[in-house]
Amino acid sequence: MNSKMTNRLVGGIVFLISFTQFSLTVQPSVPFWDCGEFSAAVSHQQVPHPPGAPLFIMAARIFHLIPVGDPGWRVNMVSVLASALSVLLLYLTSVEVIRAWRKKENAPIDQLLLYGTAAIGALSLSFSDSFWFNGVESEVYASGSLCSGMVLFLLMRWWHNADQKGNERYLLLIAYVIGLSTGVHLLAILAVFTVVMVVYFRKYEVNTKSFLGMMAAGLVAFLIVYPGVVIWFPTMLAGDFPLKMTDADGRKVHMIEDSIGVTVAAVLLVLGIIYFIWWTRKEKKNPLWSISGLAILCMIGGYFTYGQVLVRSNGRPPLNENAPNNLPSLISYLSREQYGDNPMISPRRYSNDPMHRATYQNYKSDGEFMWKYQIDHMFLRYWFWSYIGRAGDRQDAPAGAKLAVIPDKKADLEKWWYGSSYDNIFPVRFWGIPFLLGMFGMYWHFKRDWKLGLAFLAGFLVMGVVAAFVQNQQDPQPRERDYFYVGAFAIFSMWVGIGVLGILEIMEEKFKDRVGGWMAPAAAVFAIGVIGVDFNMGYNGWKMHDRSGNYLAWDYSYNILQSCDKDAILFTYGDNDTFPLWYLQDVAGVRRDVRIVNLSLGQTHWYIKQLKHEQPWGAAEVPISIGDDQLEKDEEDPNGLYPKPGEAKAVVIPIPADTVRAYTKDSSLIAKPALRFNYTPGATYTIQGKPTKFFRVNDQLVYDIVKTNAEQGWKRPICWSVTVAPDAYVGMNNYLSMQGMVLKLMPVPGRNAGGGETINYAAMEAQLMHVPDHGYTEPHQGFLFRNLDNPHLYIDNVHRGYLTNFREAFLATARGLIYEDPPRTQEADATLNMMEKRLPHELFPMQYFLLTEVVSLYQMAGDTAGVNKFSDFAIKASEDLINKPGYKEFREQRNPPEQVLLQMYEIREEYDKGIAMLNNTFLPAMQGNASQLKLVKEKISELLIKKYQKEGKFKEALGEVDKAMLMIGTATDQNSVQSKQNFEMMRQSLEAKLGIQHTDSAAPPKDTAAHM
Repeated sequence: MNSKMTNRLVGGIVFLISFTQFSLTVQPSVPFWDCGEFSAAVSHQQVPHPPGAPLFIMAARIFHLIPVGDPGWRVNMVSVLASALSVLLLYLTSVEVIRAWRKKENAPIDQLLLYGTAAIGALSLSFSDSFWFNGVESEVYASGSLCSGMVLFLLMRWWHNADQKGNERYLLLIAYVIGLSTGVHLLAILAVFTVVMVVYFRKYEVNTKSFLGMMAAGLVAFLIVYPGVVIWFPTMLAGDFPLKMTDADGRKVHMIEDSIGVTVAAVLLVLGIIYFIWWTRKEKKNPLWSISGLAILCMIGGYFTYGQVLVRSNGRPPLNENAPNNLPSLISYLSREQYGDNPMISPRRYSNDPMHRATYQNYKSDGEFMWKYQIDHMFLRYWFWSYIGRAGDRQDAPAGAKLAVIPDKKADLEKWWYGSSYDNIFPVRFWGIPFLLGMFGMYWHFKRDWKLGLAFLAGFLVMGVVAAFVQNQQDPQPRERDYFYVGAFAIFSMWVGIGVLGILEIMEEKFKDRVGGWMAPAAAVFAIGVIGVDFNMGYNGWKMHDRSGNYLAWDYSYNILQSCDKDAILFTYGDNDTFPLWYLQDVAGVRRDVRIVNLSLGQTHWYIKQLKHEQPWGAAEVPISIGDDQLEKDEEDPNGLYPKPGEAKAVVIPIPADTVRAYTKDSSLIAKPALRFNYTPGATYTIQGKPTKFFRVNDQLVYDIVKTNAEQGWKRPICWSVTVAPDAYVGMNNYLSMQGMVLKLMPVPGRNAGGGETINYAAMEAQLMHVPDHGYTEPHQGFLFRNLDNPHLYIDNVHRGYLTNFREAFLATARGLIYEDPPRTQEADATLNMMEKRLPHELFPMQYFLLTEVVSLYQMAGDTAGVNKFSDFAIKASEDLINKPGYKEFREQRNPPEQVLLQMYEIREEYDKGIAMLNNTFLPAMQGNASQLKLVKEKISELLIKKYQKEGKFKEALGEVDKAMLMIGTATDQNSVQSKQNFEMMRQSLEAKLGIQHTDSAAPPKDTAAHM
């Protein structure tokens, strides 16, 4: 077979393997995070969060039109195809890179070395951790990888055709792809440095002066793209000079704003570039100059995909973030101004957010923080994840050399998948084989072709270390950020293949004169490479990347929306309680009557204005009385809407009497119908060294919506998703009633007998106890829990946390039923059993302290089987926490596992175990603390008494009561008085069983021996 045919065949196989891999593991519907927002944007060509992704939105629309499958799955398939194509391009790029020094490719052995090793490297990218994660969901990162892959492939095609006429077309196409890629993700523009270096090494003599010139040219080329083309050029078109200054009020403003002269200058700049191209060709100047000018025009041309944002924003779609309907607002959108202006270089620790305080405590200097956190933790760890392995799926799970060593103790790593049932998955180990081959491949690349080796090393560093540096991420991050670095990982995967090639080339040198050739040993080494790299990575990583059968995001969002009454206003806060809900409304048409108010966005004027005036899908406007004049002002304007300092204050919001009358018969509440609560600020900031409370803009928004809705006759139900933090209730906690996955604002206060929120039992029973066969677009009762009872389903740690919200709905319902008067124990027991049916503990283990509550509820419900089953779980979980030092951080200080274990022993009437634990664990721990030591001894006596009672030894039990009373003595502290009362009740019960009677004047016997 000729080399061209072999190349195509191997490339096709690589693509097919990769496409099959991603197709089998892709999520069947909408995932969490930004995917719901992007899928919603795709369906109706809407405007997602800054800086947008118009090319992705337009291209994915084609997939959305496919008339088969779930709409979310269709958009996920964009990433499946993009990822498989990226792997194919990496294969083709690797072939071109190897061809730069290896000219032989006709003989079968040469084809094996060239195409086979390139395939091994390309598939190592396909099976790498971060790339695989991106390839099975509808985020932009897979498509961004495709753009950067196209740039590197075209660059190597140019390398091999640089001496041919018309070779410039490759460079111009690269420029156009970079321009287009800005409409997906900015990842590809980081390849500019590699492009400049490759052109330099191919066309220019290498010396110190020219090398320094090349580095300067690379920096200039990058700045032309970003911020030049991406930010400065549209800013000038809008009439603003790109550079900013600080005005008298301390605000950052453009040095020149809204000037027709600046707009004209932008147009003239483009015309000047065109003239420059014409002039250089006419005067026959260095072709590089005209090519550079054309490249800039190509990048601008590709960048014009952002015209889609302007067009669609002016269409006022339901999803229209930042409303970038003109050039000035588009510039703000492109610049991500709503996220703040974070320093790129210094300082490294800049955040004053309370969640980042540890940044200043855990690191001695900015330098230490930069290395230990921003480089080591936020890049090197992800690199090692992909080629060495990862300890687990909890946030900040480590990776490193330990995972490559076979004797590594699994027990030392168990904390990184604590709370899951995935002992068979973690730790993910590749035994360091791909990593070691990649490092050797980097060396071999330099050995065989140091120029391209240096160019690709620059690309690896820029897309890895430098990208981590300029992002200046603070500690902690809300999620892992490994998806940023797949461009660097693609280059490393190429080196993995070159590493295998290096070994084979060493063998080639030794066996080239071998009689009969050396195909057999070469094929053996190649097979070992396939097994040690691709099979190794695919087999060990498959389970944790397999999202087939995962409907959690769809069902979770559906359950929240269907918890709301018709025409409700629903407060949410984060990505995962908002974006998939937008998807359900915009794409699936579910509960479009509900108005979602995201409180994170509720701090921006443009969003509040949309809530007030827009009617997405015909839903009514949100009742807001904040004036448009305030919303039109800059968010830093003192006359606008901004965070206001202040303390909690008592407020009264009048309510129509008929509304109150529908919820209560309490005449005092009906006579004075109103919400009465302390309006509470939701944040505390440090101002001049002093903590100061502030009513955030979203606090003011919540209060205004509630007040305005009441003034308009309480026409709209108002709810908070259970995922929203209590500080967003702004003091109305006492008026909230649990209704499915939301807390509904009631016109009357109320707390149940257990002290918790009131519960709408009829709604909870209808939602939890009846599971529909499919989702409904209109209000419908019944939650979905699809596939959560499947033992083969993998749910990662972040999303396992959302199952706790499901369980809390069941537990809150069971808890409330138990505390009803009279207790509704049968319904409570059925609720607990349904929870276990839908969310089996053995698949998704509960925390030990939650198990304690489940056992207690089963006990109060009179279900002995439930008590035994879940106390087994609680004992196992508590013993793990006690016996495994790595689990220390998961211990609840208020509810230590030793206490839970003792409680379980007592509930199960395993008194010997409880007594042994008290003697062996509690007594030694309490030495030196007289009061606590006394309590432990009293508990020992209590368990001994219960043990004797269980064995029918009532006299011995009564004797132990007397010992306990003597031990307590005449102490009058509260604990002692309570203990005396408890033991006295035991005495009376035991004496009744023994038939011992006392006259009124007779005292109970004090002599223990009298009862023996």
